[in-house]
Amino acid sequence: LPLYVPLQDLVVGAGRRLVTLRSCKDAAGSPASAAAPPPAPLAELDLVEMRNVFKAEEVKALIWCSPHNPIGRVWSWDEQVAVAELCKEHGVMIISDEIHADLTLWGLKHSPMALCCSAVGYEAGVVTTSSPGKTWNLAGLHCGFVVISDAEKRAQYLAVVEHAYLHFGSAFATAGMTAAYQHGEQWLGRLLQFIQSNVIEVEEFIASNVPEIKVHRPQASFLVWMDCSGLGFDSITNGSRSELCLFMEEKARLKLSDGFGFGGAPTSHFQRMNVGCSKEVLREGLSRLASAVAVHRRQATV
Repeated sequence: LPLYVPLQDLVVGAGRRLVTLRSCKDAAGSPASAAAPPPAPLAELDLVEMRNVFKAEEVKALIWCSPHNPIGRVWSWDEQVAVAELCKEHGVMIISDEIHADLTLWGLKHSPMALCCSAVGYEAGVVTTSSPGKTWNLAGLHCGFVVISDAEKRAQYLAVVEHAYLHFGSAFATAGMTAAYQHGEQWLGRLLQFIQSNVIEVEEFIASNVPEIKVHRPQASFLVWMDCSGLGFDSITNGSRSELCLFMEEKARLKLSDGFGFGGAPTSHFQRMNVGCSKEVLREGLSRLASAVAVHRRQATV
């Protein structure tokens, strides 16, 4: 944790027991300049703790989010190889969600977990899920795919979905996915530049106008993880209806994703902002935030 909420919900919804492993530091901060590399990541792997949890909880499967959502962490090859080795040692199957893989920023590269597993002889231990939905904004087509190299696991998967015709997409989904992957490279290059410019604009605006908030520069995707503890609101009581969440929704008139949902109390002071939007929408949102915080400051000094 923190982790994209639907990935947590699917475990419980499938009737399985959700075991969590926390991997988030409290500190956040922006680079000194726009040209600087991403800062030290918030999420750090604790392989010792992962091993302990695997053993103590008898873990059967690991949901691996790569790049990570909500923090935007791009896991390195060495980190993922270490995870693959640990999972092989304990017989833990890896379900790797790589839907943000095409959206790595600042020149960073994505390493597929399947290749990392192959490097340690654990090809049968990984299932990869992905989709062009995030990168090319095709979520409405419900186009996604699953990669299962192990024949036995693939047969088990098909036994669950094939009879309900859930193992292939619609004609529209297939056409959209094919077009994105075959003809979308130039567009994607421009998109990444645009997202980076939006991230930088958020960093600069917040630093100048709302210094109470600390922005964490994502290494991938269009989601910006922001530490709002400096605003002084209670972010724990009532969870996703906390003072902080209500301030963002009712005073700033912004619907951000709250950190409590992603990771409970330890990340409740974070808010996740989607900057995959036009400059006009982004600037309107930032303006609303700055205005609301300015009013909050004045009220706090009365």
